[in-house]
Amino acid sequence: MMPLSFYLDLLKDKSVRRKYNQHSIASGKGSAILMFHHVAETCSDEVSASCYSSIVDFRNLLTELSKSKYFVSLPDLCKDLQDGIVPRDKIVITFDDVPANVYYNAVPILQELNIPYTLYISTSLMGMDGYLSKEQIVELSKDSLCTVGSHTVSHCKLKYKGVNLQEEFSASKNTLELLIKKPVEHFAYPYGTPFAISERVIQYMKSSGLYQSAVSTIPAYINEYSVENRFSLPRIHSQLFTNEYLNK
Repeated sequence: MMPLSFYLDLLKDKSVRRKYNQHSIASGKGSAILMFHHVAETCSDEVSASCYSSIVDFRNLLTELSKSKYFVSLPDLCKDLQDGIVPRDKIVITFDDVPANVYYNAVPILQELNIPYTLYISTSLMGMDGYLSKEQIVELSKDSLCTVGSHTVSHCKLKYKGVNLQEEFSASKNTLELLIKKPVEHFAYPYGTPFAISERVIQYMKSSGLYQSAVSTIPAYINEYSVENRFSLPRIHSQLFTNEYLNK
């Protein structure tokens, strides 16, 4: 039998999604933060298909979106929200974990098309096989299109007892800031659903004053609800957008 906490999380997950989606429906399909992981020619056995975008689909999606949307940086979107503005027809591109194939396959396309992007980095993954090296992170941080954000130290599920939130939030920020010599002001919760984060975690993040925003993986558009909830912003998985815009 599953523990009671599992069913409570499931109910909460549905209620949170419903709240975001109600606001999204009322607001219309407007601005969105998109989440990518791997961008490669083929999906390797080690990578979940849900975390994979082909290079062709990645380019085609950006090209198609540019016909009706405006690409903006995450800091610019957050500035609108801080000012009480619900941005319209804007798209933010983000990457979680940041495997090395993003450096080789996605970044050149983004630079070619002059599209801002955000890299959410778990500091324990830096330099590991298949992920960005410290040198690559420093190089990309100098790109005016790039925003470097934190994705914790250990890529853990933050809601569980025993997790040191101060360590995961501040140590990752400090490590990245020492590396790139720039402020790191934006955060992505690992896994990003109510199965992995809780109201306690979100409130801790908000009260810490460490970051200007934090993103989840709740699939919804940016809307009025987001203005008051910059520390649990929704993001739409790239595959959902790819399927919609490329009619796949």
